[in-house]
Amino acid sequence: MNIARINVNTGGDPTPGYQGDEGRFRDLEALVGKPLPASYIEFLRTHDGGHPEASSFFPPGEDDYDYSHEINSFYTLSDGKACVFNAFKSWRETLGEGILPIANDSGNNQIYLDLNETPPPVCMWLHDVEELDENGESVEDFLVADSFEAFIDGLTIDLNLI
Repeated sequence: MNIARINVNTGGDPTPGYQGDEGRFRDLEALVGKPLPASYIEFLRTHDGGHPEASSFFPPGEDDYDYSHEINSFYTLSDGKACVFNAFKSWRETLGEGILPIANDSGNNQIYLDLNETPPPVCMWLHDVEELDENGESVEDFLVADSFEAFIDGLTIDLNLI
């Protein structure tokens, strides 16, 4: 996983890694009721939230930027409005148990880790989708990557936005 490649920043300035009490990671695991992937902990220690320059990703099987999604911001472990603790508490009822929101897009759709699976995949929940698949199931959730590492490594820069 190449975290530096995605250039996470806040207002153009590189984000510092998490500087607070290491017990905060255990607190988050206790709140969610599941262990956090080591790669996600490494990410928070390197970049505690912020906007990645390489922020675009695609649903499985797509590679056309017309169908891409973009991260607005990763949630931070530090206290504040964009804190992962607040995101978890806000979205727990909607997303379900063992689901940890890690980022959002500009429409406040949630990018999350499904900690109920090993390794935890990264998925996205779209709040304004009312489509059903061929089995009549809602398509508001979809798999983005098989792991957090694959998610980070798959982020790209949308050249149409530069």
